[in-house]
Amino acid sequence: MHSKQYHKNTKTGFTLMELMITIIILSVIASIAVVNYRKLIAQQHFRKAYMNLIATHSRTHVLHAKFGDYTLIANDMITFYQDINLRNAGLNGAAVTAEDDYFNYSFLALTADTFEISAESDSIPWGGDFKIEADQNPISNTNPGCDGGCPFKIQLP
Repeated sequence: MHSKQYHKNTKTGFTLMELMITIIILSVIASIAVVNYRKLIAQQHFRKAYMNLIATHSRTHVLHAKFGDYTLIANDMITFYQDINLRNAGLNGAAVTAEDDYFNYSFLALTADTFEISAESDSIPWGGDFKIEADQNPISNTNPGCDGGCPFKIQLP
């Protein structure tokens, strides 16, 4: 007796619809990850500029204690900017300026007892012009301050 064997037509693999759904899900996850990554990088650049301003603020007070006059510390500020790895540190008119990848830094002695420091950018990753400023007053939650509000909250110790 002959018996015919019938094989089930079994298909292995994924359907086109399953592949498309998987690609869509992965695309959504990737787009969320990219946005969060860009935000994280922007926060780090902002925090670096903020901390550079606080370091500059501290250094100016140390030099003021040494010389007794903010207008006499320009050369020391150039050296300080170079020490914290800022590029092109030098005099620009009455101000000492330097830069990193995203911010331009400036120290300006207004009088023997007052100064202004700033970190300014027009090419930061989150877009638009941005400026962080400080003066000779003690570091606080408002000094340094951000022109137009700080995009990321910084907690001071």
